[in-house]
Amino acid sequence: MVLDASFPPDIRVEKEALTLINSNLYEVYLICLKKKNEKALSNYKGLNVIRIKSPAMDQKVKKGVLDAFFSINNVHYIFYRELLKLYQEINFDIIHVHDLPLSKTVRKVAKKINIPYVIDLHENYAEALKIWFKWRTNKIIRLKNIIFFNYRKWNKYERTETSKAKYIIAVVEEMKHRLVKNHGLRENKIKVISNTEYLDFHKGSKKISLSPNLKDKFLITYIGGIGPHRGIDTAVEAMVDITANIKNAVLLIIGGGSKEVLAKLNSIVSLNKLEKNVIIFGKVDKSLVSPYMKISDINIIPHLSNNHTNHTIPHKLFQILLSKKPILVSDSTPLKRIIREHDAGFIHEASNPKSFANEVIHIYNNYELATKKAMNGYKACNKGNLNWGTTAKELLNFYSNI
Repeated sequence: MVLDASFPPDIRVEKEALTLINSNLYEVYLICLKKKNEKALSNYKGLNVIRIKSPAMDQKVKKGVLDAFFSINNVHYIFYRELLKLYQEINFDIIHVHDLPLSKTVRKVAKKINIPYVIDLHENYAEALKIWFKWRTNKIIRLKNIIFFNYRKWNKYERTETSKAKYIIAVVEEMKHRLVKNHGLRENKIKVISNTEYLDFHKGSKKISLSPNLKDKFLITYIGGIGPHRGIDTAVEAMVDITANIKNAVLLIIGGGSKEVLAKLNSIVSLNKLEKNVIIFGKVDKSLVSPYMKISDINIIPHLSNNHTNHTIPHKLFQILLSKKPILVSDSTPLKRIIREHDAGFIHEASNPKSFANEVIHIYNNYELATKKAMNGYKACNKGNLNWGTTAKELLNFYSNI
Protein backbone atom coordinates (compact mmCIF):
# COMPACT_ATOMS: atom_id res chain seq x y z
CA MET A 1 0.00 0.00 0.00
CA VAL A 2 1.09 3.56 -0.69
CA LEU A 3 -0.05 6.67 1.18
CA ASP A 4 0.99 10.28 0.56
CA ALA A 5 0.73 11.14 4.25
CA SER A 6 1.99 9.94 7.61
CA PHE A 7 0.49 6.86 9.29
CA PRO A 8 -1.28 6.30 11.65
CA PRO A 9 -4.03 7.62 12.05
CA ASP A 10 -5.78 7.03 8.67
CA ILE A 11 -8.79 4.89 9.66
CA ARG A 12 -9.59 3.71 6.14
CA VAL A 13 -6.03 2.63 5.40
CA GLU A 14 -5.88 0.77 8.71
CA LYS A 15 -9.15 -1.11 8.19
CA GLU A 16 -8.32 -2.22 4.67
CA ALA A 17 -4.77 -3.25 5.54
CA LEU A 18 -5.77 -5.22 8.65
CA THR A 19 -8.60 -6.93 6.77
CA LEU A 20 -6.12 -8.25 4.21
CA ILE A 21 -3.61 -9.25 6.91
CA ASN A 22 -6.17 -10.96 9.16
CA SER A 23 -7.45 -13.05 6.24
CA ASN A 24 -4.06 -14.84 6.40
CA LEU A 25 -3.91 -14.55 2.62
CA TYR A 26 -1.82 -11.41 2.34
CA GLU A 27 1.27 -9.84 3.82
CA VAL A 28 0.89 -6.07 3.67
CA TYR A 29 3.50 -3.31 3.56
CA LEU A 30 2.65 0.37 3.73
CA ILE A 31 4.98 3.03 2.33
CA CYS A 32 4.08 6.44 3.71
CA LEU A 33 5.69 9.74 4.70
CA LYS A 34 7.80 10.05 7.83
CA LYS A 35 7.31 12.74 10.44
CA LYS A 36 10.29 14.06 12.36
CA ASN A 37 10.03 11.85 15.46
CA GLU A 38 8.63 8.71 13.83
CA LYS A 39 10.59 5.51 13.27
CA ALA A 40 11.48 4.70 9.68
CA LEU A 41 10.37 1.10 10.15
CA SER A 42 7.69 -0.24 12.46
CA ASN A 43 5.03 -2.90 12.76
CA TYR A 44 1.53 -1.61 13.42
CA LYS A 45 -0.90 -4.40 14.38
CA GLY A 46 0.78 -6.69 11.85
CA LEU A 47 1.12 -4.03 9.15
CA ASN A 48 4.72 -3.44 8.04
CA VAL A 49 5.09 0.35 7.90
CA ILE A 50 7.95 1.88 5.92
CA ARG A 51 8.21 5.63 6.43
CA ILE A 52 10.21 7.57 3.89
CA LYS A 53 11.86 10.87 4.60
CA SER A 54 10.53 13.50 2.26
CA PRO A 55 12.22 16.93 2.34
CA ALA A 56 10.45 19.42 4.60
CA MET A 57 7.72 16.99 5.75
CA ASP A 58 7.47 19.00 8.97
CA GLN A 59 7.85 22.42 7.33
CA LYS A 60 4.68 23.56 5.59
CA VAL A 61 6.27 26.24 3.40
CA LYS A 62 8.95 23.94 1.97
CA LYS A 63 6.49 21.06 1.67
CA GLY A 64 4.19 23.29 -0.40
CA VAL A 65 7.07 24.03 -2.79
CA LEU A 66 7.94 20.32 -2.99
CA ASP A 67 4.30 19.31 -3.65
CA ALA A 68 4.11 21.92 -6.42
CA PHE A 69 7.30 20.49 -7.99
CA PHE A 70 5.97 16.93 -7.99
CA SER A 71 2.63 18.08 -9.39
CA ILE A 72 4.27 19.35 -12.61
CA ASN A 73 4.11 15.85 -14.12
CA ASN A 74 2.48 14.09 -11.15
CA VAL A 75 5.32 11.68 -10.50
CA HIS A 76 6.71 11.64 -6.98
CA TYR A 77 10.27 10.48 -7.54
CA ILE A 78 10.93 9.68 -3.89
CA PHE A 79 8.00 7.24 -3.74
CA TYR A 80 8.94 5.90 -7.20
CA ARG A 81 12.48 5.13 -6.02
CA GLU A 82 11.37 3.59 -2.72
CA LEU A 83 8.78 1.35 -4.37
CA LEU A 84 11.35 -0.05 -6.78
CA LYS A 85 13.80 -0.50 -3.92
CA LEU A 86 11.19 -2.38 -1.86
CA TYR A 87 10.35 -4.59 -4.85
CA GLN A 88 13.97 -5.70 -5.04
CA GLU A 89 13.71 -6.81 -1.42
CA ILE A 90 10.31 -8.51 -1.21
CA ASN A 91 8.89 -8.96 -4.74
CA PHE A 92 5.37 -7.75 -3.88
CA ASP A 93 2.47 -8.78 -6.12
CA ILE A 94 0.02 -5.83 -6.04
CA ILE A 95 0.30 -2.10 -5.32
CA HIS A 96 -2.68 -0.45 -3.60
CA VAL A 97 -2.43 3.34 -3.81
CA HIS A 98 -4.58 5.45 -1.52
CA ASP A 99 -6.20 8.44 -3.21
CA LEU A 100 -5.35 10.29 -6.39
CA PRO A 101 -1.99 12.15 -5.99
CA LEU A 102 0.32 9.12 -6.20
CA SER A 103 -1.70 7.16 -8.79
CA LYS A 104 0.56 8.03 -11.75
CA THR A 105 3.67 7.24 -9.71
CA VAL A 106 2.25 3.84 -8.85
CA ARG A 107 1.08 3.21 -12.44
CA LYS A 108 4.62 3.79 -13.73
CA VAL A 109 6.14 1.49 -11.10
CA ALA A 110 3.53 -1.22 -11.75
CA LYS A 111 4.19 -1.03 -15.50
CA LYS A 112 7.96 -1.24 -15.02
CA ILE A 113 7.77 -4.39 -12.85
CA ASN A 114 4.67 -5.80 -14.60
CA ILE A 115 2.25 -6.21 -11.69
CA PRO A 116 -1.37 -5.02 -11.14
CA TYR A 117 -2.28 -1.96 -9.09
CA VAL A 118 -5.41 -0.61 -7.39
CA ILE A 119 -6.43 3.05 -7.10
CA ASP A 120 -8.44 3.65 -3.90
CA LEU A 121 -10.32 6.96 -4.20
CA HIS A 122 -11.24 8.33 -0.77
CA GLU A 123 -12.85 11.50 -2.15
CA ASN A 124 -13.34 13.76 -5.17
CA TYR A 125 -9.83 15.16 -4.93
CA ALA A 126 -10.16 17.92 -7.54
CA GLU A 127 -13.25 19.31 -5.84
CA ALA A 128 -11.62 18.99 -2.43
CA LEU A 129 -8.71 21.15 -3.61
CA LYS A 130 -11.14 23.80 -4.82
CA ILE A 131 -12.82 23.99 -1.40
CA TRP A 132 -9.68 23.80 0.74
CA PHE A 133 -7.76 26.46 -1.18
CA LYS A 134 -10.66 28.90 -1.37
CA TRP A 135 -9.97 29.68 2.28
CA ARG A 136 -6.29 30.53 1.78
CA THR A 137 -5.55 34.23 2.16
CA ASN A 138 -1.79 34.31 1.53
CA LYS A 139 -1.32 35.68 -2.03
CA ILE A 140 1.73 33.52 -2.78
CA ILE A 141 -0.06 30.35 -1.66
CA ARG A 142 -3.13 31.30 -3.68
CA LEU A 143 -0.98 31.82 -6.80
CA LYS A 144 0.76 28.46 -6.25
CA ASN A 145 -2.62 26.74 -5.94
CA ILE A 146 -3.98 28.41 -9.08
CA ILE A 147 -0.99 27.21 -11.10
CA PHE A 148 -0.35 23.75 -9.67
CA PHE A 149 -3.50 22.66 -7.86
CA ASN A 150 -6.33 24.04 -9.96
CA TYR A 151 -9.53 22.06 -10.53
CA ARG A 152 -9.14 21.57 -14.30
CA LYS A 153 -5.65 20.13 -13.99
CA TRP A 154 -6.62 17.62 -11.30
CA ASN A 155 -9.95 16.66 -12.86
CA LYS A 156 -8.12 15.88 -16.11
CA TYR A 157 -5.51 13.96 -14.13
CA GLU A 158 -8.24 11.91 -12.43
CA ARG A 159 -9.84 11.14 -15.81
CA THR A 160 -6.51 10.00 -17.25
CA GLU A 161 -5.48 7.83 -14.30
CA THR A 162 -8.86 6.20 -13.72
CA SER A 163 -9.17 5.45 -17.45
CA LYS A 164 -5.79 3.70 -17.47
CA ALA A 165 -6.37 1.78 -14.22
CA LYS A 166 -7.84 -1.72 -14.38
CA TYR A 167 -8.90 -1.82 -10.73
CA ILE A 168 -10.55 1.06 -8.87
CA ILE A 169 -12.05 1.29 -5.38
CA ALA A 170 -14.59 4.06 -4.68
CA VAL A 171 -15.59 5.12 -1.18
CA VAL A 172 -19.33 5.41 -1.88
CA GLU A 173 -21.90 4.64 -4.59
CA GLU A 174 -22.16 8.31 -5.54
CA MET A 175 -18.42 8.34 -6.28
CA LYS A 176 -18.80 5.31 -8.56
CA HIS A 177 -21.71 6.91 -10.45
CA ARG A 178 -19.68 10.12 -10.93
CA LEU A 179 -16.69 8.24 -12.37
CA VAL A 180 -18.92 6.34 -14.78
CA LYS A 181 -20.87 9.42 -15.88
CA ASN A 182 -18.04 12.00 -16.03
CA HIS A 183 -15.13 9.85 -17.19
CA GLY A 184 -16.94 7.15 -19.15
CA LEU A 185 -15.58 4.30 -17.01
CA ARG A 186 -17.07 0.82 -17.04
CA GLU A 187 -19.07 0.05 -13.89
CA ASN A 188 -17.50 -3.38 -13.50
CA LYS A 189 -13.99 -1.96 -13.00
CA ILE A 190 -15.09 0.00 -9.91
CA LYS A 191 -15.74 -1.60 -6.53
CA VAL A 192 -17.41 0.36 -3.72
CA ILE A 193 -15.69 -0.16 -0.36
CA SER A 194 -17.36 2.24 2.05
CA ASN A 195 -16.23 3.71 5.38
CA THR A 196 -18.40 1.44 7.52
CA GLU A 197 -17.41 0.67 11.10
CA TYR A 198 -16.67 -2.40 13.23
CA LEU A 199 -19.78 -3.54 15.12
CA ASP A 200 -17.85 -3.43 18.40
CA PHE A 201 -16.76 0.21 17.92
CA HIS A 202 -18.48 1.28 21.14
CA LYS A 203 -17.56 -1.85 23.12
CA GLY A 204 -15.66 -1.00 26.29
CA SER A 205 -16.42 2.68 25.83
CA LYS A 206 -15.09 4.74 28.74
CA LYS A 207 -17.46 6.50 31.08
CA ILE A 208 -16.73 10.19 31.18
CA SER A 209 -17.81 12.81 33.67
CA LEU A 210 -19.09 16.05 32.25
CA SER A 211 -17.85 19.31 33.72
CA PRO A 212 -20.40 21.09 35.95
CA ASN A 213 -21.26 23.62 33.24
CA LEU A 214 -22.38 20.76 30.93
CA LYS A 215 -24.50 18.79 33.38
CA ASP A 216 -28.25 18.83 32.72
CA LYS A 217 -27.62 20.32 29.28
CA PHE A 218 -29.14 19.23 25.98
CA LEU A 219 -25.93 18.29 24.17
CA ILE A 220 -25.62 18.72 20.40
CA THR A 221 -22.24 17.29 19.43
CA TYR A 222 -19.98 17.50 16.41
CA ILE A 223 -16.92 15.23 16.44
CA GLY A 224 -14.40 15.26 13.62
CA GLY A 225 -12.09 17.37 11.53
CA ILE A 226 -12.68 21.09 11.30
CA GLY A 227 -12.47 22.14 7.67
CA PRO A 228 -14.28 24.38 5.18
CA HIS A 229 -16.52 21.58 3.85
CA ARG A 230 -17.77 20.40 7.25
CA GLY A 231 -20.54 23.00 7.63
CA ILE A 232 -19.88 23.54 11.33
CA ASP A 233 -20.60 27.25 10.94
CA THR A 234 -24.19 26.31 10.03
CA ALA A 235 -24.59 24.61 13.40
CA VAL A 236 -23.02 27.52 15.29
CA GLU A 237 -25.24 30.11 13.60
CA ALA A 238 -28.28 27.92 14.28
CA MET A 239 -27.61 28.10 18.03
CA VAL A 240 -29.17 31.59 18.11
CA ASP A 241 -32.60 30.11 17.28
CA ILE A 242 -31.99 26.88 19.16
CA THR A 243 -31.16 28.55 22.47
CA ALA A 244 -34.22 30.80 22.12
CA ASN A 245 -36.33 27.61 22.18
CA ILE A 246 -34.16 25.19 24.18
CA LYS A 247 -32.65 27.14 27.06
CA ASN A 248 -30.24 24.41 28.15
CA ALA A 249 -28.92 23.59 24.65
CA VAL A 250 -25.15 23.43 24.23
CA LEU A 251 -23.19 22.74 21.03
CA LEU A 252 -19.96 20.81 21.58
CA ILE A 253 -17.38 20.98 18.80
CA ILE A 254 -14.71 18.33 19.25
CA GLY A 255 -11.83 18.16 16.80
CA GLY A 256 -8.96 20.04 15.25
CA GLY A 257 -8.10 21.39 11.84
CA SER A 258 -8.19 24.60 9.85
CA LYS A 259 -7.15 27.73 11.74
CA GLU A 260 -9.15 29.83 9.29
CA VAL A 261 -12.35 27.88 9.97
CA LEU A 262 -11.77 27.96 13.72
CA ALA A 263 -11.33 31.73 13.53
CA LYS A 264 -14.64 32.01 11.68
CA LEU A 265 -16.43 29.84 14.24
CA ASN A 266 -15.08 31.88 17.14
CA SER A 267 -16.13 35.06 15.35
CA ILE A 268 -19.73 33.79 15.02
CA VAL A 269 -19.76 32.78 18.68
CA SER A 270 -18.49 36.19 19.80
CA LEU A 271 -20.79 38.17 17.51
CA ASN A 272 -23.88 36.35 18.81
CA LYS A 273 -22.74 36.14 22.45
CA LEU A 274 -22.91 32.34 22.39
CA GLU A 275 -19.89 31.68 24.62
CA LYS A 276 -21.99 29.71 27.14
CA ASN A 277 -23.80 27.72 24.46
CA VAL A 278 -20.99 26.81 22.04
CA ILE A 279 -17.91 25.07 23.39
CA ILE A 280 -14.97 24.28 21.11
CA PHE A 281 -12.95 21.51 22.75
CA GLY A 282 -10.24 20.93 20.18
CA LYS A 283 -8.82 17.46 19.58
CA VAL A 284 -9.41 14.63 22.05
CA ASP A 285 -7.84 11.19 22.26
CA LYS A 286 -9.57 8.74 19.91
CA SER A 287 -10.59 6.65 22.93
CA LEU A 288 -12.94 9.50 23.88
CA VAL A 289 -14.80 9.63 20.56
CA SER A 290 -17.23 6.88 21.53
CA PRO A 291 -17.94 8.23 25.05
CA TYR A 292 -18.75 11.69 23.72
CA MET A 293 -21.04 10.25 21.05
CA LYS A 294 -22.89 8.16 23.61
CA ILE A 295 -23.26 10.94 26.17
CA SER A 296 -24.70 13.37 23.61
CA ASP A 297 -28.40 13.97 22.99
CA ILE A 298 -27.85 14.57 19.26
CA ASN A 299 -24.80 13.84 17.11
CA ILE A 300 -24.52 15.96 13.98
CA ILE A 301 -22.88 15.86 10.54
CA PRO A 302 -23.72 19.28 9.02
CA HIS A 303 -21.63 18.90 5.85
CA LEU A 304 -21.99 21.30 2.97
CA SER A 305 -23.62 19.86 -0.14
CA ASN A 306 -21.24 20.16 -3.09
CA ASN A 307 -19.29 18.04 -5.56
CA HIS A 308 -16.82 17.09 -2.85
CA THR A 309 -19.13 16.08 0.01
CA ASN A 310 -21.65 14.52 -2.38
CA HIS A 311 -19.09 11.91 -3.44
CA THR A 312 -17.58 10.76 -0.16
CA ILE A 313 -18.82 9.48 3.20
CA PRO A 314 -17.44 10.03 6.72
CA HIS A 315 -16.60 7.19 9.11
CA LYS A 316 -18.49 8.99 11.85
CA LEU A 317 -21.85 8.40 10.14
CA PHE A 318 -21.59 4.69 10.90
CA GLN A 319 -20.03 5.29 14.31
CA ILE A 320 -23.00 7.45 15.29
CA LEU A 321 -25.52 4.93 13.93
CA LEU A 322 -23.89 2.30 16.16
CA SER A 323 -24.17 4.57 19.22
CA LYS A 324 -28.00 4.29 19.34
CA LYS A 325 -28.19 8.06 19.75
CA PRO A 326 -30.20 10.45 17.51
CA ILE A 327 -28.42 11.80 14.45
CA LEU A 328 -28.94 14.95 12.39
CA VAL A 329 -27.22 15.17 8.99
CA SER A 330 -27.24 17.62 6.12
CA ASP A 331 -28.80 16.77 2.76
CA SER A 332 -25.39 16.01 1.26
CA THR A 333 -26.33 13.21 -1.16
CA PRO A 334 -24.78 10.09 0.48
CA LEU A 335 -25.76 11.18 4.01
CA LYS A 336 -29.35 11.87 2.96
CA ARG A 337 -29.61 8.60 1.01
CA ILE A 338 -28.44 6.37 3.85
CA ILE A 339 -30.51 8.10 6.55
CA ARG A 340 -33.65 7.96 4.38
CA GLU A 341 -33.12 4.36 3.27
CA HIS A 342 -33.09 3.19 6.88
CA ASP A 343 -35.29 5.87 8.48
CA ALA A 344 -32.35 6.33 10.81
CA GLY A 345 -32.42 10.02 11.71
CA PHE A 346 -33.15 13.57 10.64
CA ILE A 347 -32.03 15.71 7.71
CA HIS A 348 -31.54 19.47 7.41
CA GLU A 349 -30.88 21.61 4.36
CA ALA A 350 -27.13 22.11 4.01
CA SER A 351 -25.79 25.61 4.77
CA ASN A 352 -29.19 26.64 6.21
CA PRO A 353 -29.02 27.53 9.94
CA LYS A 354 -32.80 27.96 10.15
CA SER A 355 -33.39 24.46 8.79
CA PHE A 356 -30.77 23.04 11.16
CA ALA A 357 -32.39 24.80 14.13
CA ASN A 358 -35.88 23.60 13.18
CA GLU A 359 -34.71 19.98 13.06
CA VAL A 360 -32.95 20.22 16.43
CA ILE A 361 -36.07 21.72 18.02
CA HIS A 362 -38.19 18.99 16.39
CA ILE A 363 -35.89 16.29 17.83
CA TYR A 364 -36.02 17.91 21.26
CA ASN A 365 -39.83 18.01 21.22
CA ASN A 366 -40.13 14.47 19.82
CA TYR A 367 -37.28 12.67 21.52
CA GLU A 368 -39.08 9.32 21.72
CA LEU A 369 -39.42 9.36 17.91
CA ALA A 370 -35.76 10.37 17.61
CA THR A 371 -34.72 7.42 19.78
CA LYS A 372 -36.81 5.06 17.65
CA LYS A 373 -35.09 6.30 14.49
CA ALA A 374 -31.72 5.91 16.21
CA MET A 375 -32.54 2.24 16.84
CA ASN A 376 -33.39 1.85 13.15
CA GLY A 377 -29.88 3.09 12.38
CA TYR A 378 -28.34 0.68 14.86
CA LYS A 379 -30.26 -2.25 13.34
CA ALA A 380 -29.14 -1.23 9.83
CA CYS A 381 -25.58 -1.74 11.07
CA ASN A 382 -26.04 -4.66 13.46
CA LYS A 383 -28.52 -6.74 11.44
CA GLY A 384 -28.04 -5.16 8.03
CA ASN A 385 -24.95 -4.57 5.92
CA LEU A 386 -23.76 -1.18 7.22
CA ASN A 387 -20.80 -2.63 9.09
CA TRP A 388 -17.14 -3.32 8.40
CA GLY A 389 -17.60 -7.09 8.74
CA THR A 390 -19.71 -7.07 5.58
CA THR A 391 -17.52 -4.50 3.83
CA ALA A 392 -14.38 -6.52 4.66
CA LYS A 393 -15.83 -9.55 2.84
CA GLU A 394 -16.42 -7.37 -0.22
CA LEU A 395 -12.82 -6.13 -0.09
CA LEU A 396 -11.47 -9.69 0.10
CA ASN A 397 -13.72 -10.79 -2.76
CA PHE A 398 -12.45 -7.86 -4.84
CA TYR A 399 -8.83 -8.82 -4.13
CA SER A 400 -9.47 -12.47 -5.01
CA ASN A 401 -10.32 -11.38 -8.56
CA ILE A 402 -7.18 -9.31 -9.17
